[in-house]
Amino acid sequence: MAKFEPPEPFSFDRPTEWIEWRQRFSRFRHATKLHKEDGDVQVSSLIYAMGSQSEAIFKSFALNDNDKTDYNKVLQKFDEHFVPKRNVIFERCRFNKCVQQDGESVETFVRNLYTLSEHCDFGDARNQYIRDRLVIGLLDGQTSQLHLDNGYNFLGAVNCVDSQEPAWTVNLRILNKSIKFKIDSGADVTIMCETTYNSLQPRPALKPASAMLSSPGGNLTVRGEFETDIRLNDEKFTVNIFVVSGPTHNLLSRGAAVAMGLIQRLDEINDSVFGDIGLMRCDPVKIKLKENVTPYAIHTARRIPIPLLQKVEVELKRMEQSGVITKVAEPTDWCAPMVPVVKPNGKVRICVDLRQLNKAIKRERYTLPTIDDVLHKMANAKYFSRLDASSGFYQIPLDDESSKLTCFMTHLGRYAFRRLPFGISSAPEIFTRIVTELLGDLEGTAVFMDDIFVGGDTRESHDRNLNSVFDRVREAQMTLNKEKFVHCQTEMDILGHRLGAEGISPHPDKVKAIVDLKPPNDIVELRRFLGDTVRVKLDNEKGWVTTGIDTDKLPTPRSYNIETSRGKYRRNRKHLKPAPGITYEMTPPEVDPLDDYMQETPIVGNQPQANQHSGREVTRSGRVVRPPKRYGFD
Repeated sequence: MAKFEPPEPFSFDRPTEWIEWRQRFSRFRHATKLHKEDGDVQVSSLIYAMGSQSEAIFKSFALNDNDKTDYNKVLQKFDEHFVPKRNVIFERCRFNKCVQQDGESVETFVRNLYTLSEHCDFGDARNQYIRDRLVIGLLDGQTSQLHLDNGYNFLGAVNCVDSQEPAWTVNLRILNKSIKFKIDSGADVTIMCETTYNSLQPRPALKPASAMLSSPGGNLTVRGEFETDIRLNDEKFTVNIFVVSGPTHNLLSRGAAVAMGLIQRLDEINDSVFGDIGLMRCDPVKIKLKENVTPYAIHTARRIPIPLLQKVEVELKRMEQSGVITKVAEPTDWCAPMVPVVKPNGKVRICVDLRQLNKAIKRERYTLPTIDDVLHKMANAKYFSRLDASSGFYQIPLDDESSKLTCFMTHLGRYAFRRLPFGISSAPEIFTRIVTELLGDLEGTAVFMDDIFVGGDTRESHDRNLNSVFDRVREAQMTLNKEKFVHCQTEMDILGHRLGAEGISPHPDKVKAIVDLKPPNDIVELRRFLGDTVRVKLDNEKGWVTTGIDTDKLPTPRSYNIETSRGKYRRNRKHLKPAPGITYEMTPPEVDPLDDYMQETPIVGNQPQANQHSGREVTRSGRVVRPPKRYGFD
């Protein structure tokens, strides 16, 4: 029989850990068959395992002789000592305030609800409370994943969140009659309203319902159920249908819709594109050097702090097993130093100093995309998704001869990259070119480094564009980071901007520091705020107006009125806040509004103004379009 050591002594300065410690001791008690011993032996073992401070606590219980040898009563006394009495009202308040957070999975949200409900004294109705909290607390678009196994069959949200978005419907033939069903991926069973059932000829015989039906509005009145054959596109499916009273839609359940091939979970379809470091199906990259360059090599590895040695060795081993690097034994002309950098999660990142090699590399000079190149492809989009390539550069294979150029020295010897390394000056250009050639021609798709943005003006067009991206990615054997996958959002943050159905606006976090600026107290602080390159004029009526006046012509300290300036500052600070969404004009106008005043009114800075026709700001070809004879802040 194996020998087991008791758990570590209990930390009396952390009483909240008592429940966990007690659970470990309980497992030790059963593993060693201690629970079969006499009560005094079990109590003595418990007190000994807890530590010396437990003796004083045990004496304070003032138990009689019989209770002192009763293990369960002694354990109960320790529970009362360490575990404070729960306030049911407070616990229920915490439970009812719980909502799903951004990025939190449905499974995690459900687990949190079960944990919070543990001390709410819900009794037998616990699952019903959790079910109701799920319906209320789930974020938009998540209800379709809802399913509870609590003796009820749950009918999900049957109404569209957006009334302009058409419902998912399908016409099915039952007893030679075409009947419209709404596809509800949140429904556990298929239901038919009583009116539709009465129109069937002949009407199928009903048998008693085998389950209770519950919806967000409460329990449903079930007349009965019947089994029948349903035809879709000359295919026959056998489906069990519940008949319910009252006004409701005919709902096709999740299971039936999956069996008919009408829906499928996104992760089931595209799990193959997510993973760790992949190897893209493309030509190996060749690093070309300039002529007459002198190789650079070090002969001694940089010293690594002793606490990081083991972490560095683990990371080098992981990279070698992933095929990113390989051991080098042969002589090489180039050899760079390696430096480990600690990441926020405690692991290390292997960084190689390739500055000397970068001086000798011939770059491709591939033009990297700008913010306008990305944003104009998202014009008119109302649904957005973002994909991230898993360690993007490491998915690009490196030519054998080029691999020798990336050799680096560690305390374990020399390694060389087999994939495109971070730190190479031409790596961003190479990676962007390859991914752009792969995805650049797809509709509603924009690429910026290792980020892939997908948009669509409707849910259907978005899903179609996203599936096209998945097909290309799967074909190229590229892998994506599932943790960073953001799916079908109505708003998305892209490169410091926020995209939505209303257009493009600055991200609030990016302008918060400016919006929260305190008013200047003197002319020096005013100059500091304006900067030497900003051209403004303090006007008594309109405040700040973009003109050609230098800051040198601002009021002098003697003539500067601080109260007047503060009033203007507060009055005009609103112009620094995020403006209404900017839209991209995709078709050139018949007459450019710039033509009439381009000669006399220069465009200053990058401050888009309101369009007098649409009431929204417009940008075209990277230049802000302004209405004639209107400029500056009103």
